[in-house]
Amino acid sequence: MAEKKTTNKVEKKEEKKEMKQKYMVTFDKEEREWIVKKTGAERASRRCKTKAEAMEVVKTLSENQDLSISVKKKDGKFQKKTSLR
Repeated sequence: MAEKKTTNKVEKKEEKKEMKQKYMVTFDKEEREWIVKKTGAERASRRCKTKAEAMEVVKTLSENQDLSISVKKKDGKFQKKTSLR
């Protein structure tokens, strides 16, 4: 029984490693800046003046890890969802 619990813990750790990190690129209307934010985070990972600059930040983050990205337009509607690696 103890062996089974240990196996389950190991499997859960492996699942967490395999889960993709998710980032969101959105526009902050008040500050008039593009925000790169990790899903679940309170603060932005980076604030950028242009959307292109925000996308470059996401590409830099994806160099070392498997990412899932959601990009929104200025009006808040989803533009695209992408997986980078």
